[in-house]
Amino acid sequence: MIPVGRNTLIGRTFHLHTSTLLFAHKLLAYAFFVGALVHGITYYSFVASLISASAASQSEFVVDNPTVSVAESATGGPLSNLVLPTGVFSFALTLVVTVTSLPALRRKNFNTFYFIHVIFVAIILILTCIHASTNFYFLLPGVLLWVADWVWRVRNSLVTRTEAVVENAGNGWVRVRLRSEHARSASDGEKGAGAMSSSTTPVLATYYINFPRISKVELHPFTAASTGTADTGPVLLFQRGPERKKAKQTAKEFTWAVAAAADNSAGMASTLQVYVTLKTAPVNNADVTAGSS
Repeated sequence: MIPVGRNTLIGRTFHLHTSTLLFAHKLLAYAFFVGALVHGITYYSFVASLISASAASQSEFVVDNPTVSVAESATGGPLSNLVLPTGVFSFALTLVVTVTSLPALRRKNFNTFYFIHVIFVAIILILTCIHASTNFYFLLPGVLLWVADWVWRVRNSLVTRTEAVVENAGNGWVRVRLRSEHARSASDGEKGAGAMSSSTTPVLATYYINFPRISKVELHPFTAASTGTADTGPVLLFQRGPERKKAKQTAKEFTWAVAAAADNSAGMASTLQVYVTLKTAPVNNADVTAGSS
């Protein structure tokens, strides 16, 4: 379990880019799914062998948990009877998480992917700990990293409320202009995390934007098309996503909803309240020296 939140402790400690952590996260996740599948197939091969065995052999082993005998299971407590159902249920949830994480489905229904990922994974963690008590010790490092990520977010209070100017840039493109203070707020947005003291925001800074008028829970990452100056704020640029089959689904999709806010202003720029979280990318001193030479 490698948390890939924007403030992940691993990324900050080893100066790893989010894309690197995402690759490792996906690689481990797919390996976990394959391992769980092999584990399940192996179990059912045991069941097939047990059914064809003699009655004496069948009475010695528990079908739900082939690693213990009937006598051992009697002293295992009530949770020892939940090995099979927790295993089956957690694999079913893992299958749903894996399928909704595939790029084709994730890009088309990101909110579905996100909430299934967060809710189902939490349930899977609990079920796997019940399925085998030693799983808790394997999950503990990842859980601690996840907790550290959230503690850092809460303590540093990175969210800033401001106004953004939304403009229709034509051909399905939308331009979002943030206020000028965000062009000078790298140190404010990164306090407690080794903030850069430069007077301008680094080019690779990531802006996490929430439009409460459109959704109170969606938080979208952007890299500025223009970082702006002391007088003009950073400019974010994005294109509307593909149109859905149903008009109601299209209207609710984030990029279409923001574009509609610009279109409804009769050709004039529209001003929306936004919440901005700023994260600067890890900087490697060797890269900076090479770039300046």
